[in-house]
Amino acid sequence: MKIYRLIPILIILVSFFTGCLEYQQSTRINKDGSGNMIIKFWKKLPDSTMVEKVSPNDTIMFNIDSIRSFYSSPYTKIEDISVKKDTTDSLIIATVKLSFSSVDSLNKTHAFENYKFSYVDGAPKQKVFSQEIPASTVLGLGLYDSTSTITFKYVFSGEIITDNATNRRQDTLIWKYKLSELSSLKTISVTIRPFKLDRTPIWIYWLAGGVLLIVFVFLIKKKKG
Repeated sequence: MKIYRLIPILIILVSFFTGCLEYQQSTRINKDGSGNMIIKFWKKLPDSTMVEKVSPNDTIMFNIDSIRSFYSSPYTKIEDISVKKDTTDSLIIATVKLSFSSVDSLNKTHAFENYKFSYVDGAPKQKVFSQEIPASTVLGLGLYDSTSTITFKYVFSGEIITDNATNRRQDTLIWKYKLSELSSLKTISVTIRPFKLDRTPIWIYWLAGGVLLIVFVFLIKKKKG
């Protein structure tokens, strides 16, 4: 049996001894469906002495090689993985940064194989994004602790037309659930009117700077005259 298929079982066993798991996934999706993602999950351990004793490399869910295997695919690029211990708050924290060529390609990654990511055409000049949150969530979170939370944050390159987010912070849509709320399937759904450009071209900044410089020189000459 491959190691990634053992991860959910091992994580649940580890969770029994080390406390509940918190999971946060922050994603930016560009106009063409490519994007990047930062995944962060952490556990609050029983006390600060436990943090000193528990080594990330001894715990499968906080093992960098296991994490890399879980999130790697031909369609994703792992930008960075880190595992840290915070003795102040008795936390052990893992962070994964990755980029992807298209939203749909995430479905071919072990970590997201049950998420059914979709980014398709909607009404004229609109795109529809959706993602399922299975009752048995990523990393084997399951329903072993109803106090644990799972959070998804999304930023899109476009105007938001409709969404079913539980919260919104400026241009960031947020879905946050306690695991006790995931006894049934949840679906993230967003309709976007994509911007014409993913980002402002650099020549716009150069042009604006040139105009400001000309105005500045003109005002200086006028003052001297």
